[in-house]
Amino acid sequence: MGGIRRIWIKYGGGQPVKVIFDGDDVDELKEAIKQKLPNELGNVDVNQVNLRKHGEEEDLDPELAVDDSFRNDDESPLQVIVNASGMYSSLLESRGSDNSTKIIFT
Repeated sequence: MGGIRRIWIKYGGGQPVKVIFDGDDVDELKEAIKQKLPNELGNVDVNQVNLRKHGEEEDLDPELAVDDSFRNDDESPLQVIVNASGMYSSLLESRGSDNSTKIIFT
């Protein structure tokens, strides 16, 4: 697996950005995204970050291999979603069954 990939991501209301990724799975990709966006995600633990493919509703499994199916462009970036209690209270949020706050940026 591995190999260098250029993967577009989008977080919040910002523009899509390209992450140069040379890892194996979604968990490693989340770490690379945190490094790419330190001001937005620097204080967020990686277990609070979820990724979704553009237009999909299901979170990607952390063990999922990052392969050629992750090829995308700035018009179909991966969605970066942060799940954290009490964060970003001014943004759109919904309460989960465990009373955590789920914040979805699209």
